[in-house]
Amino acid sequence: MNPMLNVAIKAVRHAGKLLVQSYTNQKTLENINNKEYINNIIYKSRNLIIQIIKRYYPKHIYVVDNVSVLRIIKEKNNKNIHWIINILDGKINFLKKYPHFAITIAIYIKNRTEISVIYDPMRNELFTSVRGRGAQINGYRMRCSNNFNLSSLSISTNYLPIFKEENRLDIYNKKIKNLIFNCNNLRFTGSKMLELVYLASNRIDLCIYFNIKPCILITCELQIRESGALITDLYGGNDYSNFGNILVGNSKVIQKVLKMIL
Repeated sequence: MNPMLNVAIKAVRHAGKLLVQSYTNQKTLENINNKEYINNIIYKSRNLIIQIIKRYYPKHIYVVDNVSVLRIIKEKNNKNIHWIINILDGKINFLKKYPHFAITIAIYIKNRTEISVIYDPMRNELFTSVRGRGAQINGYRMRCSNNFNLSSLSISTNYLPIFKEENRLDIYNKKIKNLIFNCNNLRFTGSKMLELVYLASNRIDLCIYFNIKPCILITCELQIRESGALITDLYGGNDYSNFGNILVGNSKVIQKVLKMIL
């Protein structure tokens, strides 16, 4: 197994134990400062991960915010090895005692993600991918859904919260709205990282997201592609890193959806 993958797995599992302990021991929400409480958990978990990585790779760079992620994406010929760490994707779920959140690490080398690790500590599900070696869940190979029947798709999207803002009704294509609103199996669970690897593991057929943060793209894209799925912008191109609007699914369903919305 790739040695950096081993270290990333060790780091997320240790941080996962800390998150589960904090989740289990939460006091009644009315008695705590939510922001202070969550920031403290993230701080402790992040430090734990960085300490583990430093033990093996002291000269590597650790990235923990989206501004820094954007900067390294735009840099050319960057020879540094970056560990992009997202401690808690699904903060609201965590605070609301909804057991659906993830810890993630992406290892970014020479302007591309080489290793991706996404860990759901509540279900003990570990999603991993190494470039050119496929994607796995708990050691078993992942393959995306082959469903391309639009009437039976399970779709994950963050479109609905955006659509509720009256001043933004005309920003997004009405055909996308029709596709989503006519779907019989629509979901948005509060953790985009987990939803995207659920697509990679054949639990979801199609993802349509808007304004996705760079750390999510840089971490999940490798697992998406290694599972056989495609990721495009809403025009079928690869400009999603600039605007964060994406379609994700198998090649046939992407082709059908693009024909429908363009």
